[in-house]
Amino acid sequence: MSEVERLKTAPWTNTSADYLVKHVFGHKNMSVADFAQTFPRNARIIDVAAGTCDFGVVMASLRDDIFWTYLDVKDYDSDEAESLRTNIPNENVKFITADIFDPETTRQIGRYDRGYTHAYLKHLLKGNESDRQQARRAADFMLNTLRDNGVFGFDASRHPALSRAGLRPKAIYLGKYASDIGIEDMLDSASLPPSLVRWHNAMNTTGISVMSAKRFNPATRGLFLFEHQDGLPTKDPVSLFSSRGAHLLGKLGAAYLHGDAAK
Repeated sequence: MSEVERLKTAPWTNTSADYLVKHVFGHKNMSVADFAQTFPRNARIIDVAAGTCDFGVVMASLRDDIFWTYLDVKDYDSDEAESLRTNIPNENVKFITADIFDPETTRQIGRYDRGYTHAYLKHLLKGNESDRQQARRAADFMLNTLRDNGVFGFDASRHPALSRAGLRPKAIYLGKYASDIGIEDMLDSASLPPSLVRWHNAMNTTGISVMSAKRFNPATRGLFLFEHQDGLPTKDPVSLFSSRGAHLLGKLGAAYLHGDAAK
């Protein structure tokens, strides 16, 4: 299965705007409303591999002068994305389903003043050279979506300059004409430590195979029932992106590494 096909079958991401502001693109003392005021007047903004997170919908509701584009390889016309589509505040939010590795996509989406991506590069960076090259292609695509003075924010949790107090963004911001060294440093910071790469890959494998589409509940936006090692499902739907979901998915990943996961 290609990376694009794998991502099409992956669960939707539904990280909250509050989390992205406080822990990724802003800092822990910044409110969502304050972050919304950092955009230029009439800014065009793109979120790549956006999933169904409410980041853009919230920002567009706070700033009716901006225009926000959601871009993902998964189908925004699907039932799973319906709750997001129905919550858009006005006409300043757009959803595009497209493959960023398709040259036609670049011509389709236009140019932007700001860009964001969260967690996507981590899924591409699996510890080998071919995946590194694909992640670089993805980063180049994102930077090419910018206008000349645009800025793109990349989730990079290993950024060496992070403040322990959490008062600096975990993201690395690059301009359209970022140097090769700057882009490669960003990819290094977005990568997981080598000791965690195999475990993370196992989590992805088990998450996609065990969390089948039929277990997705559209009414609860991104929540799944887990079947774990004892054969018992969780009593209530759990988000893959909650601490409990990560714990259960980690158990599945560990079982997969030991050859014990259900096929």
